[in-house]
Amino acid sequence: MHEASPKFLFPGLLKPNMSDLEVQEPKCLNLFILLNPLVHWVTNKGCNLLQTADVCHVNIVQKLPAAENNWMWVSCELRLSLDEEVTDGLRPPTPQTEEQPSLPPKTQIPRTLSTFPYLTPRPGSPSSCMSRFELGTRPKIWEQLHPPPHLAALCHCYRTMSRLVKKSPSVCTDLPLNSSDVCNKLRLMKELLKSSYGPTARLKHVHNNIGGAVVTTSTSSVLLQAISCSHPIISLIKGSILNHVSRFSDCGLFASVFCLSLIEEAGRCGLRKDVIIRVYKHLLSLCTAHLQQEDCGCKVKLDFCSSQSLITLARSVISSKPTCVLSEPELAHISRLAVLAFLLTVPCNIVDKVRLGRTVTIPIEGHSVLESAVFSGLLLDTPENISLGSLCSPLRMVLFSASLAGDLSELGDGRIEVHQGVDTDSQILDQLLELGKQVLKDEVKLFVCQKVIHPVLQHYLRCNGVIVIERLGISLMEPLIQLTGAQPVATLHTTIPRTAYGEVHNVSVRQFGSKTKIHLHPAGKTATCTMILCHRNETMLNELKLVCQKAEHVLRLTLREPCALLGGGCTETHLAAYIRYQSKNDVSEPSPVLGCSQTEYLLAAEAFCRSLETLATSLEHDDGASLIDLTHAHHWTLPSDVTEEHLKDATALCGCGVVQSCQNRKWSYLNTEYAEFSPAPLLTAAPLQPTVLDSFTAKVKALEVAVETANLVLDVSLTM
Repeated sequence: MHEASPKFLFPGLLKPNMSDLEVQEPKCLNLFILLNPLVHWVTNKGCNLLQTADVCHVNIVQKLPAAENNWMWVSCELRLSLDEEVTDGLRPPTPQTEEQPSLPPKTQIPRTLSTFPYLTPRPGSPSSCMSRFELGTRPKIWEQLHPPPHLAALCHCYRTMSRLVKKSPSVCTDLPLNSSDVCNKLRLMKELLKSSYGPTARLKHVHNNIGGAVVTTSTSSVLLQAISCSHPIISLIKGSILNHVSRFSDCGLFASVFCLSLIEEAGRCGLRKDVIIRVYKHLLSLCTAHLQQEDCGCKVKLDFCSSQSLITLARSVISSKPTCVLSEPELAHISRLAVLAFLLTVPCNIVDKVRLGRTVTIPIEGHSVLESAVFSGLLLDTPENISLGSLCSPLRMVLFSASLAGDLSELGDGRIEVHQGVDTDSQILDQLLELGKQVLKDEVKLFVCQKVIHPVLQHYLRCNGVIVIERLGISLMEPLIQLTGAQPVATLHTTIPRTAYGEVHNVSVRQFGSKTKIHLHPAGKTATCTMILCHRNETMLNELKLVCQKAEHVLRLTLREPCALLGGGCTETHLAAYIRYQSKNDVSEPSPVLGCSQTEYLLAAEAFCRSLETLATSLEHDDGASLIDLTHAHHWTLPSDVTEEHLKDATALCGCGVVQSCQNRKWSYLNTEYAEFSPAPLLTAAPLQPTVLDSFTAKVKALEVAVETANLVLDVSLTM
């Protein structure tokens, strides 16, 4: 019987197109359930039998040393050789005798099901480095092995329940970037994300073809999650970008467009993939080293003595999402609120380590954006008929994480014994009322529960002047604990310790349209605040809430790196000019180290620079042209109805708002050839005041993610 190529039946592994048929395991069996006791038993048995037809056997290919002396790693190969009649399906094996050999089958289909490492106890006596054992399916072989009954049943079930099915096509193919279908999908994804990039981007309406809600967004996290993809290459890029956004909250579209541009330019230049990967990695190190320098021409120091630079950074993040649909006054108002909320979460008194507070965002639909506000403390939902009365500050409060609804299911796990004639409901209610008497005795004025409170207990507490808030939810537990210092009580069967109580300075009622909120004022300096966000409809409100949360995260990143990068595409054009100049002037030094010729190095560097310039051109969506000035390498936009000669009259500032247009300034269109030059620094007496800023930390990490992801995709296409 001839040997077949390995076939892997574990999900997600490659399935080479070696045959039209494959052995598929029944869904009710787990291969490891069979192999775990099987390999353990046969390893200790130490059998070494001859191969026969119709056998299910396991090979110990190699024994490897393990960390523990009493364990060993075994590389096992499970192979099932079936003599099948394809037209008749699976037939039961017939025993062979020496006097009457079996007839040759019509079709022999040997299959190697899987090769995998297995950790098994080391036998008592040392064995050879290469040992082999086989489990035969014939009675003669089983008589020699004498397996335990449960193993024999497992092997019999495994043997008889296998079946032949039509093999599904593989989702992984050799050289995926050579496939026109894959390249078209990558190009479509790039155009989709490019059109969502920047303040004037086009909105995206994403709808599943089998139904569901319509998602309207221009945010990378929402857009990528709403798009379903089946190809592994696209899933790899999508997962990499989403992971970056989850960590840094910004520059998701930047990383996506840059990564896809690098892959596309790598295909255009016609170089070997391994050369491009090495050059891309080298150029990335040049970019990050340049951005880390103190005299970098596209980096701006943030002055925390003034809030103006923070407001500019927040404004840049919020204005880049056109789905929010904000006017200039609304944009300025929300930007100031985002900075105010960020500053309120920074603690004033730092003892040993900094622990930032929390901002609770409450969306309110149907009101003007200008009605949005930020409050120190916490706003909670409360019944409309709440009566505060006269309360003396500070107020003692108690917080319960356990349900106080009085249900038996809420009493915890275990066995409950109820004597005959005992009313369990009344006993639980008595226990709840005893709890209410204790909090009244301890002068508690605010009673909060994460879950439900029994109506009788609520009525009893309110009649005695206690403010009752139920159904708080788990998301508000941590901010409330930080605000009040209370410790959540998880049971009602013990006395509440005095240390579990918290304090608030005062409470007040605030009305926002039809919603009534109770405002808990902190007793001391706290790092907890509440942002009330208002907008005209649900879609705009959801996008605004998400963008404000991202802006707060970006502002928090400035505490670690108190600097920002020039926005409006100026950082991208600056880096492109810098890399192009460094590559052409120092081409003789890196090319031998990278294992490529000078021509190959320059071609790969040009592909890298064109990808950077593509990011700047992606900011223009109204048929305008993108230019670079040949002095400072900043990005300029030429409207479609204005010629280059009238550029100085059409636009007075560059993309970031730092460089002004002048008579003798020279420009060149992006993604066209121009003489390399070193970007000149801006010599100004006063600090730079750009109108558009990008997060330094998020953009540097996005550069790294984009290049590493592109190299990974190119490496996959190289090695498959």
